[in-house]
Amino acid sequence: MLRPLVFAHRGASAFEMENTLKAFIKAIELDADGIELDLQITKDDVPVVTHDLNLRRVTGRRKIVTEVTLKEIKQLRVGKNCFRRCKGQEILTLDELLEWAKDNPIPMNIEFKESFIDNPYVLEKVIKKCAHLPNVHFST
Repeated sequence: MLRPLVFAHRGASAFEMENTLKAFIKAIELDADGIELDLQITKDDVPVVTHDLNLRRVTGRRKIVTEVTLKEIKQLRVGKNCFRRCKGQEILTLDELLEWAKDNPIPMNIEFKESFIDNPYVLEKVIKKCAHLPNVHFST
């Protein structure tokens, strides 16, 4: 009997802060068949890898992704105070993730979050950027 494919939800989020490069690297180390990740769009139309529209849960700052620029996002760090090993990582852009994926080809389930609803231009851009990936699945 074939075993089911296992996709690491937001990367290996039980071991590292969700949707971070460290979480995706850990997923590969744990032999995940793929990774699931979430995309939101910044005020300046840059797709970033984060689940929540409100960044408070992951950064401690009350910021809405669609109301801040990429420059402002890059000044924030994700992590939880009670998990020091998870602190200090940047929120990734889709471009940064795709650059990493060149050397780490792993199937991806990319989930478009609510900021994509009224922005078909960026949705189309993301789909085109990911067209070269051998095994990508989009969900929402």
